[in-house]
Amino acid sequence: MSTQVLNQIIQQVELLTEKEKEQLNHYLKTTVYVKQKRKKWQNIRGLMAYSPSAEDAQIAISNARKEADKKREQ
Repeated sequence: MSTQVLNQIIQQVELLTEKEKEQLNHYLKTTVYVKQKRKKWQNIRGLMAYSPSAEDAQIAISNARKEADKKREQ
């Protein structure tokens, strides 16, 4: 679609009432959509090191809890 056509559509939309704009918005939401490609875990497996922080998950959780406890005590 050319920029000129798009600008004409925008000008026409500006002439619509609020209710008509709501109807148009609903139409666009229900009929026009962009497919987003979802990444599957199996596709990204192995792309990162063992852990972003290079520590065991259980140790990372324990450390996070300890830090949170310290902050609460202060």
